[in-house]
Amino acid sequence: NFRDLVSTRKMEYLAINPRDHKNKNRIAREIVTVVRSRGGRFLKRAAGVEIVDGDPEVYELADETAVLEKAKQALRQNRTARSMMTGSSPSSNKPGNVADIGRQSDMMEGV
Repeated sequence: NFRDLVSTRKMEYLAINPRDHKNKNRIAREIVTVVRSRGGRFLKRAAGVEIVDGDPEVYELADETAVLEKAKQALRQNRTARSMMTGSSPSSNKPGNVADIGRQSDMMEGV
């Protein structure tokens, strides 16, 4: 699934120079391509849809820019891989820095 793919590529992503956007984008794009090749879709809540109690929420396909940003966010999130490489504590443990792990599942379906 998406999180497993992110997990397998996280060390590689975090080892790249922070200014090397070309390779960071490449890794995110590769993850998105694999998810889609397995029948997965990246979704977002539909804007302007009134939600009434008992009715399911409405989703639509997310645009490519948003999908790549979410993939890169997932690769950066909970930087334990970088912390292991540098020996420092992960930034997600700092007070006031709350990771929103569950939100990724709102963007992906079918993987």
